[in-house]
Amino acid sequence: MSKLFDKAIIYSMAGITCNTAQDVASALAEDLTPYEVMSFDPVAVSNALNSLGMPLRNGDHAVNVAVALNKVLATKLAADPGEGLWRSFGFTQPIPVDPEVYGDDPAMAVGIAGVGAVLMCVEIRERVLPSASINDALIERVAAFEEKEGRHAVKKDIAMLKDEVTARMLKTAPIRRKRVPVLLAHGLCVMFTTSYKLSDDIGALLRKLFGTWPVTPIFTDSLHPWMHGLIYETKLPLDEMSDDELEEQRFYPGENAKLRDRDDDAVITIKDETLTQEGSTAQLLVDRAISVEEMTLTFYPRGALGDCANDRINLKVHKSGVLKKFELAGLTAADLDGVMDRMAGTEGPQDNELSLRPMASLFIITKALKTLLDEMIKAGALLPENAGYGFIEGDEIPTALSAMDDDLLDEEWEEDDDL
Repeated sequence: MSKLFDKAIIYSMAGITCNTAQDVASALAEDLTPYEVMSFDPVAVSNALNSLGMPLRNGDHAVNVAVALNKVLATKLAADPGEGLWRSFGFTQPIPVDPEVYGDDPAMAVGIAGVGAVLMCVEIRERVLPSASINDALIERVAAFEEKEGRHAVKKDIAMLKDEVTARMLKTAPIRRKRVPVLLAHGLCVMFTTSYKLSDDIGALLRKLFGTWPVTPIFTDSLHPWMHGLIYETKLPLDEMSDDELEEQRFYPGENAKLRDRDDDAVITIKDETLTQEGSTAQLLVDRAISVEEMTLTFYPRGALGDCANDRINLKVHKSGVLKKFELAGLTAADLDGVMDRMAGTEGPQDNELSLRPMASLFIITKALKTLLDEMIKAGALLPENAGYGFIEGDEIPTALSAMDDDLLDEEWEEDDDL
């Protein structure tokens, strides 16, 4: 599985309402040229935006939404930073697509078969200009200035000279590119990054583009007490649990954690040490902690009994809600090939060989995220009202790796009322 998708910050898009979508589409139409208006359908764009705040019904619906969004995203394509600028943000095609569906122009938004999701990709282009290089050039520039003016450069002179040096060097500075996929599914916006600063910048780009982007982080203060309780209340190693306990097991603490000390507010790091052994050093440190800053854990979608334990997801969770690690440890190449084979044999919009592997990967990732969040609701780590649409406590949700189950893809393709 691509490293692009092994971490995430997740937002709820429930704030996008029908009225909001209509206002945005109307405002966008006003800014278009007469030529652009000819190919712009404000009703389609309004419906597409409104759809993002709720579950998309199937692959065809997701493709229709993606095609409508492309009209807007294409107005802000990725490009090099302008003169005097350090960074630029724009959209790029996230994965290969079938030109018969999306046309010959690059598709900035792509519908994902079987899960009613839309994938976008933001590309950040940043000029690489080390401060040491600027300082070296500034020393030479200041020396030349003082020789020419016959006096020492004062603070105001140095600031002006630094701006001149920086602007000149930026013109030839190499450009570093970074891609951040953005998945829209189940009324959620998933940004595959661990940086809130970067996710805020991407949100600002979307807000500027659409006129509004009313999203909120799904995790609140409920995450910290849940992590603390998970460590403190899990007393037995897995190999000492009964079959009934293993069958019910969903989340199990890992061997790494960062705790905030109750007395001196220092950060205590626990590394490669069992967190579940009663009376251990780790447990004593947990007793002293006022909060769990972050921890590793394993999620078992089908329980930890027997072969079910192989379908596991390794996580590193920060108390802010950032998934710093999201690893489908139980996924094999054969599993992915199986999903690809059924996608290739399914009549639908993603029947292009180049797109099958990324489509299959995203199918599984979306299912895994949905299953994880549903179980976090049941465990009390996530409030249902914060989790977007389609996440209702007690719902029967397919397991994270159940994409390999017979007939699942075909059923999901036609219609999935739970999504």
